[in-house]
Amino acid sequence: MSFLFSELKHKLTREYKTILLSVFLMTIGMVCISVAVKLLRQTDEQKTGFLEVYDEVQFYSIADNFVGEQAYAHEDPEMIPALRTFYELLRDSEYFDYLPIYVNPVYIDGYSGPDENTDNYEHGGTVESRTVEFENADGSTSDAVALKACWVEAETISYFDLKAEEGRLFEEGDFYFDPDENISVILGHNYADTYDVGDIICVHFIFSQSPAVVAGFLEKGSNIYNSRSFVNFDNYVIMPLFRNDDHEGRDIYNIRVNNLYLFRTEGTIVTKLTKGDVDTIIRMYLDEAGLGDMPRDAYYLMDYERSELSGFEDGIKTLIILIGLITVSVVVAVTVIETLLLVKRTDMNKRYYAVMFLNGCDRLRMTGVVAAESFVCVSLSLVLSLVLGLILGLTQAEERIAMFSGAAWFFFLPVLIYLFMISDRKVTEYIRKDND
Repeated sequence: MSFLFSELKHKLTREYKTILLSVFLMTIGMVCISVAVKLLRQTDEQKTGFLEVYDEVQFYSIADNFVGEQAYAHEDPEMIPALRTFYELLRDSEYFDYLPIYVNPVYIDGYSGPDENTDNYEHGGTVESRTVEFENADGSTSDAVALKACWVEAETISYFDLKAEEGRLFEEGDFYFDPDENISVILGHNYADTYDVGDIICVHFIFSQSPAVVAGFLEKGSNIYNSRSFVNFDNYVIMPLFRNDDHEGRDIYNIRVNNLYLFRTEGTIVTKLTKGDVDTIIRMYLDEAGLGDMPRDAYYLMDYERSELSGFEDGIKTLIILIGLITVSVVVAVTVIETLLLVKRTDMNKRYYAVMFLNGCDRLRMTGVVAAESFVCVSLSLVLSLVLGLILGLTQAEERIAMFSGAAWFFFLPVLIYLFMISDRKVTEYIRKDND
């Protein structure tokens, strides 16, 4: 044992520069493998979550057709019972899941965040161009910016598994509008640098204006499926789709209640039924609600685009391939460089091995020295990798197993190279070559 420690100390002291380089390379390799495992795990979780929501079901968007000669539905108070009944039939349907989703911008006083959040940004909208002056109830005026917004009910949030990165999601009381109380809003991830949880902002929306408390922020990349495409909520203000028509017997909206039900009866239908079957059910509901005798269909369905879903699945497959290729490339590159260093070190140490063999050290004991040196180097690399892993959030069991797997590979590499290159039967050759 004293021989082992003596030779190990000798080799580590004499070759510390090369050994430190090897430690650095092995650390890169182990961390890279662990990062790849984390990325693959996260990608698999995203794919699983995606399939749980979107696989084996059909999505149809439903929208009203109250335009032109049928535009009176927006104002005629006699339409309210029919619209209310139709909404309740959709909500309580035994044939499909109905998710009310209404995309309509809101205006926020004094907004100074990024242009990407503004309504119509994709067509040139900016904070400056989408700023509007509002006259407030007290006679004062304020400048507010039109921002992307989506009105949803609790069922929509739960179905698409939306999660708060900070703060909270909507609670039951948030869906009841009290003119004397602040409403609650949820903001997309891209608002996190502009507002904080608990901030009070003034929101102007289609039928009223109200102070609003920022309840929380959604996780980055949160999205829903609506109107034949994915809607990424990173740039959106999420509004509660209020359920009450009045408050303590008095009107609470500056527009007719008709419009509130038009909000509620636009959304996404989720089912395994065909479009024809769903269309038949919708017509049945319209007849039952008293909306079936209009000159044109009161509501219509839009088929979903399977290409959007296929594109997501293809993107996941491509991402997995890229992660694999990059990881393999880095590990192969590190292994090649480490192998070249070990080959060079082993070749330069041939005279040392020859002297050890002439002094009675057999090949097995020398292999132990090489293995001990490798163990020390790999252990140091593993400690560094684990520390970097804590910094990078690589704390899951499979990520640490990946590090230990990489460590095992790097441990055996120098031993294999030694066994391949060094033989105790070539002592004379090693000494002669060094002398030449």
